[in-house]
Amino acid sequence: MIQKITFTTILVVATFIVATIFLRRGKLYLYLYGIIALNFLSEILAFIATVTQKFSFVSVYNLNFIFQPLLWLLLLGYILKSRKKAKILAISFLTFGLLNISFYEQMDLNENTLLLGSFLYLGFFIWGHFKLIKDEVLNYFNSNRFILVSAPIILFFGISILFAFGDSGLRSTPMLGKSLYYYIQFISNFIFYSLLILYIIKSRNEEK
Repeated sequence: MIQKITFTTILVVATFIVATIFLRRGKLYLYLYGIIALNFLSEILAFIATVTQKFSFVSVYNLNFIFQPLLWLLLLGYILKSRKKAKILAISFLTFGLLNISFYEQMDLNENTLLLGSFLYLGFFIWGHFKLIKDEVLNYFNSNRFILVSAPIILFFGISILFAFGDSGLRSTPMLGKSLYYYIQFISNFIFYSLLILYIIKSRNEEK
């Protein structure tokens, strides 16, 4: 069973523990802790699925592909003070994700949902931050909140590279004994969870 525990599993569990102990309560807390708890639950269920073979881990990830981008869109909208736009994007994305899992990709890995969620977040992020630059709200870029909303950028960008062209051969391209997918997943997850932990620690220190 030990070989089923990956580096990503360790990162997810560590981030969940740090968030549970140190994350500040508030409106932002609901979104961020929801994301971290969702990833923790997904990792645990995927681990159980892999070990027991009682159900498919793909179905676990498919649900994560719907709800993680959705929560990130809402969190970004809250921070950028563009909640109405975020809700429209989130509802549209949720509708697509539910239709996709019900009628199109179904129980296959829902790559289209993952891609759309990634593109929506990246597009919303770029639009919102260009607007802040235009309005000369430059002190925001030194803030802890900028660290937070930047956390999933590499993750979503890596996902876009891996899945945008539907080329599973690209994902399995060997590099130094490992696949390209392994390296992109490793790097993007390391940056993602490291930035989340950094945000939590900094926000806690700002309280003092």
